[in-house]
Amino acid sequence: MSRLLPTPVTPADAPDRLMRWGTGSVHLFALHGWGGSHETFAPLAQHLDARFTLWAPDMPGYGASAPLEHWERTVYLSRIEALLELLPKAPVHLLGNCSGAIAGLAAMQQQPSRFERLVLVDPFAFTPWYLKLFLWPIVGRLFFWSTFANPLGRWFTNLSLASKREADTDLTASFSAVPPSTAWNTLRILDEVGSVAPFAVYRQPALILRGGKTFAAIHASVLQWRAIWPSVEVVEVPRTGHLPLTEAPDEVARQLAAFLLPSEEAGG
Repeated sequence: MSRLLPTPVTPADAPDRLMRWGTGSVHLFALHGWGGSHETFAPLAQHLDARFTLWAPDMPGYGASAPLEHWERTVYLSRIEALLELLPKAPVHLLGNCSGAIAGLAAMQQQPSRFERLVLVDPFAFTPWYLKLFLWPIVGRLFFWSTFANPLGRWFTNLSLASKREADTDLTASFSAVPPSTAWNTLRILDEVGSVAPFAVYRQPALILRGGKTFAAIHASVLQWRAIWPSVEVVEVPRTGHLPLTEAPDEVARQLAAFLLPSEEAGG
């Protein structure tokens, strides 16, 4: 089977890159996490039902999208909101991977009715202590640079996380393509979002897909998500760690079809 390639939506000189897979009538607005790009969703796109269209941007400073001149939360979220305006005027489902879930939920506060359903993949509900270290004054940046901004640091970090991934998965490789200042400032901005309590106002049906071998902080986060959304559906993706989209894209696609497509179509 030939690989399904994305189609650019925005011109090459636009500040933000938005890519599209598929031409279906069910729209997914897909936001990657702290160390990704639109390519985070490429494995998933190969398995999606033809009824879906997957819209995936490079977040500010990632991939082909320009970094912010001023790394402020309101500016960051406004860039995401502007990308949403490029989608058809039809119901949209949010698909947020890792910290992309927080970014998407924060951005949709300006137009919550635009979204019909919410799908969060291995989403943090808070910044765990080991990431908070990177935000400490002065030494935090040093910790960050030594962990993610050099090959040896990334190799050692990935090795230390062997129990949280499949053997052939690299949890830190994507950071080699991300400017360190972009990753650090993105972490700081998402940390500023703080509690997920304000998202309790969302009444859309929600699904959380959690890796079976993921971080303890994700398991703790699920409790916080359930506290604000008692009816949220939580599904464990077996044999995966923090990257279900990479390790089991076929299973993620199956869960998306079951949750988002009408029951008579989900198996089509």
